Amino acid sequence: LLRAGLTVVEAVTVLAEKETSPKARATMSALLEQLREGQRFSTALEVALEKRAPILTATVRASEQTGDLPKGLARYLDYARAFGQVRQHLRTVLIYPAILIVVGVALDMVEKLNSQLLNRNYEGFMSAAAARRGRRGG
Repeated sequence: LLRAGLTVVEAVTVLAEKETSPKARATMSALLEQLREGQRFSTALEVALEKRAPILTATVRASEQTGDLPKGLARYLDYARAFGQVRQHLRTVLIYPAILIVVGVALDMVEKLNSQLLNRNYEGFMSAAAARRGRRGG
């Protein structure tokens, strides 16, 4: 939208109108309020996002200084997409070891439970055998 010639306020207004998520809409409203108060875009982002996106804020701040906000935002979007792909890949890679750990712990618990149950059965058997020996020997 910025490359099309819209101002930051106009672009954010358009995005806010199209947004369906109430949370995102509230964030954009807070951003618009900051922008209308005359805050720089980077400062408005920092306040509206409650410092949850420091890389975005730093990218916008640097882009404001160079005067090429659309290019800076495009770079941030590339970074965010790549980061999302890495995060998804890590989740996928870590699922298998997590499943192995859970199965291993479950098998160990079953083995311990089984040995406890067998031990109880043999305790009764052993105490009965000892009582018989005591009657024979005595």
